[in-house]
Amino acid sequence: MYDAIYYNEDKVALGEARCIDAIGFGKEAADLTIREKNNRFKALTEKNKITEVNTLHVSLSFHPGEDISDQLMRDIADDYMQQVGYGDQPYLLYRHTDTGNDHMHIVTTNIQPNGDRIESHRFVEDQSEPARKKIELDYGIVQAEGHHLKNGEHLSRINIEGKDPNNRRQVKRDITNVVREVFNSYKYGSLAEYSAILSHFGVMLDNGKEGSVLNTTGGLLYSIIDETDSKWSMPIKGSKLADKPILKRLEERYDSNRENRKRYRARIIRVIEDSLKTNCSRQEFEKLLEKDNIAIIYRKNENDFTYGVTFVDTLTKVAYNGRDLGKGYSAGALLQRIEAGRNPELHYNQILIADILAGVDYRRRPQTILRYLDKHNIGIEISGTSKGKVFYRLGHRGTSPDAYVNAPSSFNNWLNTADFGAVNNQSETLLEKLLSRTAHDLAESIDQHLYDDSLHYFEKVADDILGYTYTSSYVPGHYKRKKGQKNGPRR
Repeated sequence: MYDAIYYNEDKVALGEARCIDAIGFGKEAADLTIREKNNRFKALTEKNKITEVNTLHVSLSFHPGEDISDQLMRDIADDYMQQVGYGDQPYLLYRHTDTGNDHMHIVTTNIQPNGDRIESHRFVEDQSEPARKKIELDYGIVQAEGHHLKNGEHLSRINIEGKDPNNRRQVKRDITNVVREVFNSYKYGSLAEYSAILSHFGVMLDNGKEGSVLNTTGGLLYSIIDETDSKWSMPIKGSKLADKPILKRLEERYDSNRENRKRYRARIIRVIEDSLKTNCSRQEFEKLLEKDNIAIIYRKNENDFTYGVTFVDTLTKVAYNGRDLGKGYSAGALLQRIEAGRNPELHYNQILIADILAGVDYRRRPQTILRYLDKHNIGIEISGTSKGKVFYRLGHRGTSPDAYVNAPSSFNNWLNTADFGAVNNQSETLLEKLLSRTAHDLAESIDQHLYDDSLHYFEKVADDILGYTYTSSYVPGHYKRKKGQKNGPRR
């Protein structure tokens, strides 16, 4: 409760807000001290010590062109509180002037005089949004496109210039500004999407390493990041912030958020497709999205490999992981599409490989599939290895290896586990054709701890079939043979 009061009173002290009404306090707002304000709410919250979330902190914004007087704000606040079922609760009304247009904050408690808690599980959807829309019609004010701040136009990345990363008060205030808006107003369907939105506004989210106390208890840490997205400030626990944005409370919103964001999916796809049509570079693509109020957040591993992407639409306040938009919008597919617009061979291979693999039945004998690929002049490259698995790239053998495209997981899984049976003349020819470009890569892909029992077999394949000298102990999965398995093709 105190966090919500402190947030607004801190704005008052900075000259960025005024307390213009205090209902149920027995005094005019101007005559109340911070202690008196806190004690009034404390008298209620102490009657119910079981409830973890006992504070309601609402922000209502108006179009910049609206001239809202103090009295009109008071009338709107009173009407709003009646409609959402808090008409008998004491509340404080603050007018904020720290953004492009004035807006109001209402602070109250959901604990009633008898100690009962006012249900607020679906407060935004069931109470706040209907009340907001009715007020807009009743008072004839320009409609805002969402709860809290309008269209994200007032929320910007945290400015750390001249600030102290160890000033807990300042750090907490800056983080609260961002987290409050993102937590309450944005439509995210996963922790990754929520984290991506926060990072866009300069906040890092940490849920701890797997098995850590923080991770197992569902806690979250929030820190400010610098311009390179590196951690800059001390962390603040989610349980210490207003609204208590911990994992449990986030997860309660996922399902409704996923449903409510569906109508905005088409807009993000349209902007992406329009941008890709310009055959732009990756940097140009990001700038084109930015012009339409869409930020693109890449997720990378410790090796700087891009494995995911999230689109944050600050106009409609939604976030979508690329894969949730469709297959063509995953990180890998998107980056390939950007490059394809500037590389005709890559574009050709994207279309070719998709068409060729559509005709592959992985239940057939491996030799049959090899013949099918060879018939269409398809080459195979190794793109990398991870945790004992090999990943491949495919392309027409007449194109540059740089224009090969990443093989889908179905092909990778098949090639890593296929049993080619006995090495005969036909197999030699097919393997030589398909892997000739990558035999050296095969020989140089080292994993000393994998498949040591297959060492001599792989040497035979590398020396006798591919004509390369074996230089490592790594054996791709499709060369493995189970112990005791008879030679000869599977039927």
